[in-house]
Amino acid sequence: MDGLEPTDKQFYDYIVGHLKREHGLANSRMTWMLTSQGFLFAAFGVINSKTDSLKPDLLYALKVAIPSVGITVGVAAIIGILGTNTAVSYYRKAWDSQPDKVWARFPLPSGDKIPHALGLFSTLIIPLIICFAWLLVVCKKDVLVFWIAMAAILLLLGYLVWDARKSKSPARKKCPVQE
Repeated sequence: MDGLEPTDKQFYDYIVGHLKREHGLANSRMTWMLTSQGFLFAAFGVINSKTDSLKPDLLYALKVAIPSVGITVGVAAIIGILGTNTAVSYYRKAWDSQPDKVWARFPLPSGDKIPHALGLFSTLIIPLIICFAWLLVVCKKDVLVFWIAMAAILLLLGYLVWDARKSKSPARKKCPVQE
């Protein structure tokens, strides 16, 4: 910052501001994901109850398209929330790197680690459960396809977590107020 050293309060406000932003993004992602999933499950239920009034080709297309959109939205939410979790982890580490004299004067920006981690975990598990529910709907009789699809989603998620942890993305650079 052009040779200017931020005060402890400025650094704290910087960290808290970014954590609030990231938590707001996670909240928005969960809200739109849950809203869209509710709509999709309702539409799927209506389609299954109106089988007599729909043409067979249209009925088949809708029975494939709606769960596919549901799974895609669930996976997109998981990816977005993984991004949020990665950013939150970065800002927590930036705060944790401060000397004890700073810690003593300010509360933890995002709470204790274990309750915070459990809260972040719930934002990942809910979309995952919804993806599994859609897979059960689609693969109701074909158990092998269900387990293959579930394994593929878990492998994708595992890769994304691994990649986010090792990457040198722009979010991993030094905080501007630390420069």
